[in-house]
Amino acid sequence: MATERSRTTPVARVLQVCLHLLVAGLLALAVARAAFVDRGGDPAAVAAAASATAAVYAAGPRLAAVRRSRRGAALWLALLGVTWAGLLVATQDGVWLAFPLYFLELHLLGRRSGLAAVGLTAAASIAAWSWHSTASASPPRSVPPSGRPSPPPPCSATRRCTGRARSGAG
Repeated sequence: MATERSRTTPVARVLQVCLHLLVAGLLALAVARAAFVDRGGDPAAVAAAASATAAVYAAGPRLAAVRRSRRGAALWLALLGVTWAGLLVATQDGVWLAFPLYFLELHLLGRRSGLAAVGLTAAASIAAWSWHSTASASPPRSVPPSGRPSPPPPCSATRRCTGRARSGAG
């Protein structure tokens, strides 16, 4: 259940700070990888989705409704989930944010609701990872890097080798 800041122990406060740093670091990593590593995504879209996710995440702890009620926390987590889904569409690196989201969901929601939210988060992560893995897989190249097409091999798994193909006679 959500708690007031004044009621947190020093250990709980350190864990909160570490969770905030983890989320910020993972968002920064997603933006940096989109900008500096060619992963097939649009860096501007990743930056926009990460900024929206960061803004919603940062607003949550400041809202009294999130701190005081499960319903307010659930609404904030739903909005955070929507912005996170946008990040998942923009980049495969958004799946790593699922881990801090698990902690938030289990802490802010009840036992059953928290477990259901963790299940949905895990399913979204798996689906996004699979989608990006198949979307970024390039088809086999029929033209080598030299630019000249190469003839098919004389014997392949799809054709039987004949005596002429083995001897090189065409």
